[in-house]
Amino acid sequence: MDLMTENLPMRTKSHVVDDQATALVKKAVAKKGWIYRDLPKDYGLDAEIEIVKKRGSVTGALIRLQIKGTRTDRGKIRLKSTTARYLSVSLIPVLLIDVNVTTGAIRALPVEQGHLTPRKPTAKTISVSMKGSFQLSKGWKDIKKIAVEHQTSILDINRYTLYNASAQLIRYIDLLINFGGDADIMLKWMRAFAPDDALTSNYGYAVHLRDQLKNDPKLLDRLRLLVMDFYPELEKKIDKSIALQRSGGLSERARQVVAISYPHSKS
Repeated sequence: MDLMTENLPMRTKSHVVDDQATALVKKAVAKKGWIYRDLPKDYGLDAEIEIVKKRGSVTGALIRLQIKGTRTDRGKIRLKSTTARYLSVSLIPVLLIDVNVTTGAIRALPVEQGHLTPRKPTAKTISVSMKGSFQLSKGWKDIKKIAVEHQTSILDINRYTLYNASAQLIRYIDLLINFGGDADIMLKWMRAFAPDDALTSNYGYAVHLRDQLKNDPKLLDRLRLLVMDFYPELEKKIDKSIALQRSGGLSERARQVVAISYPHSKS
């Protein structure tokens, strides 16, 4: 009896292919100079890309990925019906990524809302034709257009947030109490844990706030005073959170971010 293999989990061929496919997509995105992020919760969405400008400026424009690896070009990919429905209603644009791990070819197909609907309500899977897809290496402009147009439309729909005092105040309280004034950690938490509707409506303004804080080192102190004008009872919580962040400590939400960024960390 081989005690090293007896009754132990098996690494299947499909797992190997999936990992190879993910690695190829990561490599392609890195070569483009954009940001690739693995998503911690896999309900059919494997990763997201953030568009980066040529000079290196991040944009906050996002697009999410469902990655499927194959060894042959079949022209179709198969999804669970539950996954297909989920992708169809995503408030953030989604690309189906078909990767041939044998040739290294990567094709992308934008998912339209309501497009991936199973023909039979009881069907457990759905076959999706990759007709209309494009080569990833030649489709960066199309991907950027999809992500940026979506971001622009959301900002237009939620433009009130930039000028609505109550909406701003809520974001300031969140920043101060839950993140100790660290807007970068707030953005990472939002990307990983915020529901799609909250991410869609708040992320653009959060990026705007992060940039303001970087350009104005005294802004955080002014935000603290502003919040306490309305909610003086929050002073102790705010000051405790800011002091924790400045001393190198981690708030509960910061710990959540660390946990998904460094899964083996004991912080």
